Amino acid sequence: GGPNQGVGRGRGGKSHPGPASGELSPEDAARVRGRLGRLGKGLEAFRARQRTRERNGARPASGMGYALRMSFDMVAALVVGGAMGWLLDRWLGTGPALLLVFGLFGLAAGFLNVARTYREMKAEMGANTGADLAATDDEDEDN
Repeated sequence: GGPNQGVGRGRGGKSHPGPASGELSPEDAARVRGRLGRLGKGLEAFRARQRTRERNGARPASGMGYALRMSFDMVAALVVGGAMGWLLDRWLGTGPALLLVFGLFGLAAGFLNVARTYREMKAEMGANTGADLAATDDEDEDN
């Protein structure tokens, strides 16, 4: 063997002593077991959530479903706000002023509903793809 026999390269290029045969040191083996244990717990939690969803009859929403919901929320909020403003304008004789004000309120409500739906979609899509498991694994790499 050469002068570097028995010296391995770890993450980040740090050299550390170790067997030349590729076996893990006891510290590395303990770290791997810890990661596998955390990954197994995360996977079991994910599977439990999926079983609960299946028992409740919930199906994961599709991207198209979310898009239709967001567009409907926006249009409905604009229509309701505009209709309220138009009716109040007719009743009070104020011209288009309240139509514009309530139309803007409807627009703001539509954007808030779209933002809420987006957060729900992001959370559900993350849960369905196991993104929370990936986050757990990323935390492990920092240790």
